[in-house]
Amino acid sequence: MRVLATLISLIFPIFLGGCVTFLPTIHYRLTIVIDTPQGRRSGSGVTELKSIIGPKFPIPKIGGLQVTIHGEAVPVRLADGNYIFVVRKWQRGQEETLRMLRSSFAQSLTPISISANDDRYDSVVKDQFEELSRIRGSRPVSPEYYPIVAHFTDINDPNSIVAADAGRVDQIVKGAKLVSMTIEITDDPVTRRINAILPWFEKYRNDYFDPYARANPAKELPSEKRIEKSHFYSQ
Repeated sequence: MRVLATLISLIFPIFLGGCVTFLPTIHYRLTIVIDTPQGRRSGSGVTELKSIIGPKFPIPKIGGLQVTIHGEAVPVRLADGNYIFVVRKWQRGQEETLRMLRSSFAQSLTPISISANDDRYDSVVKDQFEELSRIRGSRPVSPEYYPIVAHFTDINDPNSIVAADAGRVDQIVKGAKLVSMTIEITDDPVTRRINAILPWFEKYRNDYFDPYARANPAKELPSEKRIEKSHFYSQ
């Protein structure tokens, strides 16, 4: 039995790898412009999106389109030296990253008009990703797909986090107003600045920044209360 288990452990990854469809890697730059009482401020950052279409057999739950994000929150430096961060979290979940991209560039993409159960689906999705990877030029992000923005009222204290939907940035910084959010596909490398901006960040070990969320892990809370370290940074 031990020999059989060993053989299965060796053969299964090979079988699985042969059935996975690897989609083009996409780097996208998110740029945000904010008006504040001290003047207009802006920031941008590049994120990497890697995707595969996994087989629905033998493990249906890991089949279908799978998206992995590598990058950081986009920092916008304010006049007082503090920051507003566009974090990689959406009110409706991480899958909104891909929806944000597809929505922003929809007019340049061939629509997917077949279901995921169609034998041609993987090929059609791969074609759309290849189209997406070749698109250049900036596009506005629809408010429907705005991510969450966060701010530490004391930049040296992770417990001081406040967050809101990007369209309501005034809720975290008084008098601030979102002017625009744009996205573009780029060949530039992934941006890495968070550790320099937040010196305590690398050593931070708690699940959530918000103390109330940490104390109430089972309580249903709004997405902006559930900001984690992974929403600011991922390898």
